Parts: sequence; structure tokens; C-alpha cells
Amino acid sequence: ASDRISDAVGYRCDTMNHDRLLYLQGLIAQLNDSVVHLHHRQNVWSSYAKRMRALPEGYDLGGEALFHEWMAQNYADSMAVGIRRVVFPCSGGGTSMIGLLRKLQQGEFGMPDAIAVYGTDDKWRSERHREWLRSRFFKNAEACVCRSAVGSDIARLGSDDTLTRIKTWADKRVAHSVPHASVKAVAFDDVGLALEVAGNVLHDYSVLLTGSGITRYTPVIADPWEHVLDRIVA
Repeated sequence: ASDRISDAVGYRCDTMNHDRLLYLQGLIAQLNDSVVHLHHRQNVWSSYAKRMRALPEGYDLGGEALFHEWMAQNYADSMAVGIRRVVFPCSGGGTSMIGLLRKLQQGEFGMPDAIAVYGTDDKWRSERHREWLRSRFFKNAEACVCRSAVGSDIARLGSDDTLTRIKTWADKRVAHSVPHASVKAVAFDDVGLALEVAGNVLHDYSVLLTGSGITRYTPVIADPWEHVLDRIVA
């Protein structure tokens, strides 16, 4: 059946082992959950920061200033560690985006596999979507995912200014204290930029391996947690 499908679309490639495909799909799911969790943190911080910005100009926090400084530093540090863990591999193992892409480079994922992922879904029958898959992952009409395309994404993640700055901060200031290291602190805007860059790449590979993208919306927290801000931000 796979040969007939590959012949029909003009591609021939050994299909990926089904267990391996399920394994990679599991990694995508883990990464998606991690990104959603980071967006939850960002959502909480945004609500808190909005309250702080609404304070009258020149408002004196008095002795409470120390608490708010702690809030800001804790948010920046925890997000830096979280983003670093999602994007970059660690020596102790774990799931990361770059690790996932390296695993994808080690095996064959062909157009027959993509068809199997999509089945008879309307998105697969869409010529526009098929062309997106081909142009994004199957360069020069190659039968299997172009390793140089995956390599470009690995390089893109590894060299992005915001992501590397966050990684350096997490490694040399949060997880470890490296003396005399010149490290630029993580800015709040860096968090949003990093999540966008990482999310865009993860979304494309989620579409490739699962047939659907990652969770792109800002998660809504059902519990009325913001009442606590009434007590800490007058």
C-alpha cells in the first residue's frame, strides 16, 4: 500500500518504522505541553505586569518593592530555564527541540509517512498543503525529509540571538554561577520573542509528524486567581 501511495505522488522512500513514528509524535506532545506551560506562566506574569503598569506615576511601593523585585527576577529566571530546557539538549538527557530534530535526521521520514499521518484528511487532499510540505521538508523532490532542511532549523535555533542569550543566562547565572562571565540579563521582551521563534519551528514539525500544529493560543486559566493581585497590588 505504501508503494502504491508513493508511486501515485511521484515519491519512493522506505517508510519509517511505525514505533519510531509514535516515539517522535510522543516527543512532539511533550514539547507542546512544555510550551503551553510556559505560556501559562507568561499569562500570569502579563496580568501581574498590567496591574503594576496601572499604578499611578510616582507610586511609592515602600517596603513592598523587594517583593516585586523578587517577582520580576523569579519570572525571568524560571522562564529562561524553561525555554532553555525546551529548545536545547542537556547533558543529562530529556526532551528538547534540537534533540528531536537530530533524531529526525537519524531516520527516514518520507512522503508515504506523511500521507499515513494525514490519512484521508481534507488537509492532505489540499494541493496547497501538499505543496507546503514538499517545499518545507522535501527539497528538490527528494523522497525523504531533506536532512539539510532539518539541519538549517537546528542551526537556526542554535544561533538565534534571543535564544542563545537566554541559554547563556540560564546556564551561567541561574543553574550555575560562572565567575567573571559577561552575561546579559534576560529582558521581559526576550521571553515573548523566544517563545515565538521556538513555537514557529515546533509548529512546523508538529504538522509534519502529527498532521496538526501545536497549541498556538494563550491558555485561559479558569480559576479566578487574579483576586490575589488585589492583595499584593493595591
